[in-house]
Amino acid sequence: HFTQSTGASEIQQKLRPFIGSSNKLKQGLAPLPLIKDAQGQPCTSQTAAMNRWIEFFSEMEGGERVDDATQRTLWRSNLAMLRNFNLEVPITEMPSLAELEQVCRQVAPGNASGMDRIPSELMKYCPRDVAKHLYSLLLKIALQGQEPLEHKGGYLIPIWKGKLSRDCCQAFRSILISSMVGKTLHKALRTKQTE
Repeated sequence: HFTQSTGASEIQQKLRPFIGSSNKLKQGLAPLPLIKDAQGQPCTSQTAAMNRWIEFFSEMEGGERVDDATQRTLWRSNLAMLRNFNLEVPITEMPSLAELEQVCRQVAPGNASGMDRIPSELMKYCPRDVAKHLYSLLLKIALQGQEPLEHKGGYLIPIWKGKLSRDCCQAFRSILISSMVGKTLHKALRTKQTE
């Protein structure tokens, strides 16, 4: 019960369970805004809102939604088709261990980690060791033309453009926070291909 003489700190303390911490580091991610479905009606549940975001970003990226089992089956069948090819690639066309190590050194610390939770600082500050562990994977990706399933996708974060109403998906753009290991391997391959 509050009175006119109740102190501000006591009021804040009593309201904390309802309003949460004022410390930005303890607040976590902001919740997604109330969003309208494809027909312009407000989504009535968290599941409906999440499905609307997935539908919207799938359309934007030209993708389709598949379950984990189907995605893995497609990935494995594509790998099986690659076994029929007899590849003879000159070693000079592959990135060297030193080149992979150099790419690891160039990773900026403080980047967001993808779903594998491997921090960018690991590549930046331990490039020799990381490159040794990743080199066989780099060769496999280069020869098979297909990366590990764990490097595909990531966390899709909607960011308001500052225009339109926040209740429609079109008012947002997206960024994908994906595996730093995958990004590092991609960069090593791209760097070699552009020489």
